[in-house]
Amino acid sequence: MSTEKAHVSFYKITHCAYFARGKETPMFGSVQEVLEDLQAWSNGKKLIETKVTEINETDSSGNTYLLDIETKQETWLITAWNETASTDGQVASVQGESNVGEAEVHMNGIVEGSIPGYATYFWVIPTRNIFASIRFQHPYTAQKPFRAYVNKFMECHGRHVVVGDRIRLSNLWLHQ
Repeated sequence: MSTEKAHVSFYKITHCAYFARGKETPMFGSVQEVLEDLQAWSNGKKLIETKVTEINETDSSGNTYLLDIETKQETWLITAWNETASTDGQVASVQGESNVGEAEVHMNGIVEGSIPGYATYFWVIPTRNIFASIRFQHPYTAQKPFRAYVNKFMECHGRHVVVGDRIRLSNLWLHQ
């Protein structure tokens, strides 16, 4: 039986709610609510439909997708898929044993319709306002892209998001 070593890093969740501009007390929302919304929103979606934002050209990380989300005993396990760069349907690699200045770049094919990348795992405990990144064989936790994913999800898809045309009345924005 083989075993795999896991590296677990914990992070404190200091804010995960909706705030009025300039205020420190949340108006509504919670970690638990956001995760419930994410799970409901993703139900029945194709992986490609779980991308919540396009990366910009200056961003070194790729797109993030929701690979899986499960809850049990007031904790959550979220698996994200982090896209890696590709060129014309191929990903680049080099032989690690090549001499500096002599390495040949190999272009490896990607199965059509697949997204090149790697999985990252997050364990969220809303009752304690913490989450953990769980890292296995690769050196990346992708914790920052995960945080950005959750923030963008809250902005665009959470239960408190109102979609529609905005009209301005004095200093108040209303959605129609």
